[in-house]
Amino acid sequence: MSKPEMLKKISPKTVMGEKITAPLEAGHLFRVVGVCSGLKTGQSNFGEWVAFTGEFNVERNDGKRFYGTKLFLPDPVQTLLVTAVKGLADKSSLVEVALDVGIKPSDAPIGYEYTCSPLVEVAASTPLQALMERIGATPVGQTPALPAPKDERAKGKKKKGR
Repeated sequence: MSKPEMLKKISPKTVMGEKITAPLEAGHLFRVVGVCSGLKTGQSNFGEWVAFTGEFNVERNDGKRFYGTKLFLPDPVQTLLVTAVKGLADKSSLVEVALDVGIKPSDAPIGYEYTCSPLVEVAASTPLQALMERIGATPVGQTPALPAPKDERAKGKKKKGR
């Protein structure tokens, strides 16, 4: 397994490392797994852009691996993730991301479009929630009530002789 390479930004172009051309048939490009903690937006010569911030790992079909802190995704997954990130309750919340990015021929001027297949449901979580799930702990607020005591002394009756 190759040692991951750090990328300033993760996008189909930077991950694939070459100019992407129209494919003859649909195919898988890479898998992204990570946690998103925020987003940045801006304007370029190509229009408005959205970058997701957090920690992301990527693996191409050939096994080459990358990691980075900025992720650029095509629509409609971008819109779905923007909605989830904007809905984060606080700065300790994260949105988990796991998806396959592919490419397929299209009638668009560039001759292709990206495909994204989510591997998990896009949902916010906190590091505490994730840890509790990993160890099988009951989430706070969902702890079952203790049973009523069976001992007569625990019910407030006095012992004889006192």
